[in-house]
Amino acid sequence: MSLPNQATPIETYRQRSASYQIELEQLRQRSDRFANLRLVLFGTALFAVIFGFANAPWWFVVAAALLIGFVWILIQHNTVEEQRQRSQALYQLNQYGVQRLERDWVNLPLRLPSLEIPADSYANDLDLVGRASLLHLLGHLPTALGLDTLLSWLLAPATPSTITSRQQAIAELAQNLQLREDLHVAAHHVSAERADFEQFLVWTEQPARVLNRMWVVWLARLLPIGPIAGLVAYLAGWTNVPYWLVLFILNIIVSNGLGLWANQVIMAVSARRKGFAGFGALFRAINEPQFQATLLRQAQSQLTANEVRADHQMARLSRLLSLADQRFSYFYIVLQGFSLWNIHIGWLLERWQRDVRGQARAWLTTLGEIEALAALATLQADHPNWTQAQLQTNDQVIATGLAHPLLRPDKAVANDLSIGPAGTLFLITGSNMAGKSTLMRAIGLNIVLAQTGSVVCASNLQLPVLRLATSMRINDSLEQGVSYYMAELLRLKMVLGEVEQARAAGQPALFLLDEILHGTNTRERTVAARHIIARLIGLGAIGAVSTHDLSLATAPDIAAISQPWYLTEHFERGEDGPSMTFDYQLRAGLAPSTNALKLMEIVGLVDQDVPLNVAANS
Repeated sequence: MSLPNQATPIETYRQRSASYQIELEQLRQRSDRFANLRLVLFGTALFAVIFGFANAPWWFVVAAALLIGFVWILIQHNTVEEQRQRSQALYQLNQYGVQRLERDWVNLPLRLPSLEIPADSYANDLDLVGRASLLHLLGHLPTALGLDTLLSWLLAPATPSTITSRQQAIAELAQNLQLREDLHVAAHHVSAERADFEQFLVWTEQPARVLNRMWVVWLARLLPIGPIAGLVAYLAGWTNVPYWLVLFILNIIVSNGLGLWANQVIMAVSARRKGFAGFGALFRAINEPQFQATLLRQAQSQLTANEVRADHQMARLSRLLSLADQRFSYFYIVLQGFSLWNIHIGWLLERWQRDVRGQARAWLTTLGEIEALAALATLQADHPNWTQAQLQTNDQVIATGLAHPLLRPDKAVANDLSIGPAGTLFLITGSNMAGKSTLMRAIGLNIVLAQTGSVVCASNLQLPVLRLATSMRINDSLEQGVSYYMAELLRLKMVLGEVEQARAAGQPALFLLDEILHGTNTRERTVAARHIIARLIGLGAIGAVSTHDLSLATAPDIAAISQPWYLTEHFERGEDGPSMTFDYQLRAGLAPSTNALKLMEIVGLVDQDVPLNVAANS
């Protein structure tokens, strides 16, 4: 399906969704017709067999012809069902695209990663995880591998060379819609649970059990001769004694005794068949394109290392597991008695295990990385006005047109800003609801995206690779007996520790402090905040601090190092009562006004004249 020319990303998603919806209805109708035809052919064939026994043998010929037609229709029906599953997945994928661009968090699916998030990370402060988060925007990835890989990238900056390599790979994948769709469709057959992959990988790295008992395998090859030959002799009339039945029962006993190891192998793998049944298609989708980006070519090399192709081996495993699943069929007891089926399947699975030992973990790691790159590539394709960050070696973060990436593109307000160099402080003042916290998170989130190699919500962003430390959302704990103020102090201690580690490693650091220490009184807050900021600046870190406390902003030592900016509101009284609006635009200097009492007036907590009287008597 070709992309519409000159269409915006959301228009493209809507048009493709509509096309797939029509296609789904057509396939549903075809599937219903094939299902009805299958029923008619099978029923007619059954009647033909009955007539053949009752009347004339030539009816058996009719029945045979009908059964051949039934098998052909069955194959065609399965093909249509596969097409319908693919169209359903692609319809869903394009619906997700609309929901992402509209930031429709309620309907956009949310999956939580299994990766443990460190307590001292910036994940909570910057909305990396949870509803209306960065991972919610990016994390429609069907597999846990891609989700966890993506989160690990977001939690720690990559090296400059890795960032550059990822930028190239992401840019190439952003243009390869076909691959991203193929990955999404194939991943629908892969488990969303990380535990399934881990237990599977543990098995691939374990020593062989059946292969070390080849005498059991050879016995399983020889024992079936007995009951099969005995049954042939009995049916041919060469003997009237059913010796084959005795040998059949003997094989059942042997397969459940000597074949115990084989049963354990089968259970270890096939119990999680749905967890990796789609890996063959996933690896094949990655191997087929002719990539230009070095990182993508390296991924293909990893999936074909040592002349063992991941897609071929996973397809082979899927076929073996289909054979293993015969143990759930009604005929399994017959299969087991005549062939010792479980021992043969266990032997085949361990041959597969031997052939891929030491490589399966690398394959899944590579798959997780490709999926993470594809998610970031989708972000780039969805936002053609976003740009890749430019890495530099100085100690400044310079942004033009920077906005919050989690806001709808048509609602996000862009600002220009510069943080650094060392020895200076980017200070944001402003009244309540003016957008200080949103701007701080916009800075942090764009830095996180930049340091994964992703595009950023800005027209230009220049920065060094740096360690990011934040203190924004503080939670007290009744259970742990931690007050709000103590929780603030502990969080600031973590920030200080991050900056000290960065300095020891010779790495630049950037701190973001939102409404620092507002859990205590104004006088002590100002003194404590000045002390903490001085320590951070003294360690060579650059940073941004937001506050509505002008006493902190005007303290001589803070004023001496500050680059002051403010966000403000517009208040007016009209016929419908007082109202307040915000433009969220940075302006140079300190905030000229406050709005706490005006907001109380707007919500009806005080009358118009009360704030003035309170202010006069205070």
